[in-house]
Amino acid sequence: MNLKKLTPGQEINANFAIIKVEEKRANNGKLYKTVELTNLTGIIGGKIWEEAFATAPLESGKVFQISAKVDSYHDILSLNISQAYLIEEEFENYISPRPTLVFDIETAGKNFDELSQWDQDYLLNNLEKQNENKKEAKERTGLYPLYGQIVSIGMFNPESQKGMVYLLGDKKLKPAKDNFIYQTFKTEKELLQAFWDIILKYERYVTYNGSSFDFPFLILRSALHKVKVPIEINNRQDTFVDLMYKIKTGSRGFKLEALCRFFGLENPKEVGISGMYVAKLYQKGKVQEIADYVARDAEATSQLYLLWKKYMAGKIII
Repeated sequence: MNLKKLTPGQEINANFAIIKVEEKRANNGKLYKTVELTNLTGIIGGKIWEEAFATAPLESGKVFQISAKVDSYHDILSLNISQAYLIEEEFENYISPRPTLVFDIETAGKNFDELSQWDQDYLLNNLEKQNENKKEAKERTGLYPLYGQIVSIGMFNPESQKGMVYLLGDKKLKPAKDNFIYQTFKTEKELLQAFWDIILKYERYVTYNGSSFDFPFLILRSALHKVKVPIEINNRQDTFVDLMYKIKTGSRGFKLEALCRFFGLENPKEVGISGMYVAKLYQKGKVQEIADYVARDAEATSQLYLLWKKYMAGKIII
C-alpha cells in the first residue's frame, strides 16, 4: 500500500504499524481516537469513531490489518478506520525512518556604533532592557535578525552520520572531520537559498532552541532578501523537534553544553569557542574555526536527539 498514491474516498485494506493512539472527545461529546500509522511508504493519520472502538482495538507498537476509507481535510489525507485485526508481524518491518535533518545556525551582528541612534536605543532599552551590563548588551547585536546576519549553518543527518556546513566566505576550507563537507557562499542570500533547498529533502527538523532562535532568525533574514520559505513551521507529528523544550525541568531549559557533559557526549564548546564568540571570529576572518564549531554543534545535537528519541520521548518516534 503506497500512501503517496491514496485518493479521497478510496477504500483500503492493508497492514500498518501503529505509532500512537489517543482518545479524545468531540465538541458534541462524541468519543473518538486519533491514530498515527506507518508502513514503508510513509506516515498517515487516522481516526476511529466511538462506534468502531470494538471492531478496531488498535494499540501502539503493534501491527494491525486495517480496513478504512480515505478522507481529505484541507488537502491532508487521513484514514477513517472501521475495522482492525492484530497480526503477528515485527513492528520494525513496517518502519521507514523519516528523513531527518539536525541543524544549527551561527550569526554575527553589526558593531553597535554602526547602528543608527534609533536602533541603538531600541536595542538597549527594548531588546536588551533586562540586561544591566550595557557593554555586554552592545555586543549582542548578533542575537537579533534586525542587526545580525547568518554566517554559518551546520547540518547533520543522524541516519547516515554525515554532515555539511554552509558558510559565508570565499576561502576553500578543509573539514575537521571526514564525515563533513564544507561549502562557502559569497552572500547571505545565496546561503539561505541553498539551505531551504536542502530542507525540502527532509521531513523532520531537529534543533536546540530552534523554535525561539534558529527558525525565526532564518525566516526574517530570508524575507529581507526576498527568499521564499518553502515549508510551514509547525509541530504536527513531531516534524519540528526542539530539544531544548523536549528536555527541561519545569520552565527551565538547559544549555546544550550542560547536557553534553551530563550524558558524556562530545561537547562542541570544549575547545573554547561558543556562539557568543562567532561574531569576533567572523570579523577577524577566522571562518575555519566557525565552520569547525558549527559542525561540532550540529553533530552533538544529533547525538542528543538519538538519546531523546530512544529513551526520553515516551512514545514511538519514527
